[in-house]
Amino acid sequence: MPAELTEAQADALRELTNVAAGHAARALSTLLGGEKFGLWPPLVRHLDHPQLTALLGGKGAPLTAVSAELRGGVGGAMALVFTEPHVQTLTSRLLGAAGQRFQTPEVALRDAANLVYAAALEATARLSGVRALHSVPVVGEGPAEMIARMCIPAERGWVLEAELYASPLSGRFLLLPDVPGLTTFLRGLKMA
Repeated sequence: MPAELTEAQADALRELTNVAAGHAARALSTLLGGEKFGLWPPLVRHLDHPQLTALLGGKGAPLTAVSAELRGGVGGAMALVFTEPHVQTLTSRLLGAAGQRFQTPEVALRDAANLVYAAALEATARLSGVRALHSVPVVGEGPAEMIARMCIPAERGWVLEAELYASPLSGRFLLLPDVPGLTTFLRGLKMA
């Protein structure tokens, strides 16, 4: 897979990201009692760590990421990334909406991510025919450069990104396929 995509391939991957993020937003909306989420147009980029750090808010920006490895038909990862005030809003809403179901903010985030990722991956499977599963989500807190390295363990990586927003909450949905995984998605979308 070259480091560059054709415009048709990039469009197909943006559509895949839009569908996945839309289903992720719908699942999050359900968890939050029907909160309406919007999506910024998705982006597909091949980034290195400094570029992803900049996308996530810049060096030193405090972030919380809930990430999971992709398994099955696609390798890589997925993540939900929030800035400090937004993760606080989300966790307090999750804890309030769930009553005693969630005991800690970390458990609330992991359980929410399980549902959000399942919805997103089901949507990508319907669109591309590519079935993938996710691992148990892991919560990580730290500066943007640390979160960028969590998201892309190699020197560079593919970032399929959409921003989800609902006042006063926003976060980034990241689909981070490895190179073979990106190729698998492109084949499923009839673009390889």
